[in-house]
Amino acid sequence: MSVLCAQRHACHDGVHHGRPRDDAAQLLVDLEWTVAHGAGINVMTHDVGLPVSRGGQAFGRGRYVETVAALEPARAGSAP
Repeated sequence: MSVLCAQRHACHDGVHHGRPRDDAAQLLVDLEWTVAHGAGINVMTHDVGLPVSRGGQAFGRGRYVETVAALEPARAGSAP
């Protein structure tokens, strides 16, 4: 499983399968740290992993407009 798939699954689990929301929130904190300080995978995390994880969290909370906005950077090919 790729790192991005693992990130997406972890976020999905956090908002859909009973993991505390704090765990899903911590995943986003960890991804943001990786983007700022990590080496190697941080470009993919920046461009895809973080936007998809943010979108997954918003979707799990029923915030559909926020979901679309969060996914747009990954769809467009560059994250903010």
